[in-house]
Amino acid sequence: MSNVLNMRISEDTKDQLERLCKLTKRTKSSLGAEAIEEFIERKLWLLTALEEGIEDAKKGNLVKHEAILDEWEGKAGAA
Repeated sequence: MSNVLNMRISEDTKDQLERLCKLTKRTKSSLGAEAIEEFIERKLWLLTALEEGIEDAKKGNLVKHEAILDEWEGKAGAA
């Protein structure tokens, strides 16, 4: 089931959306819905990861900066 959402966007964004519609032969609604879904998915992933990291830090599950540098330098040297 789909729901209707009205929103205000800038003139520039509207023009870009209309251009994208022409190029992809898709509707403004389908592109808008896809963009919102992808945005929400990324934001939720990021905020969930941040929450998990904060909880780990509160529990003392931390890694020293030097250990991370050593690991990344080792990967860079292997490339």
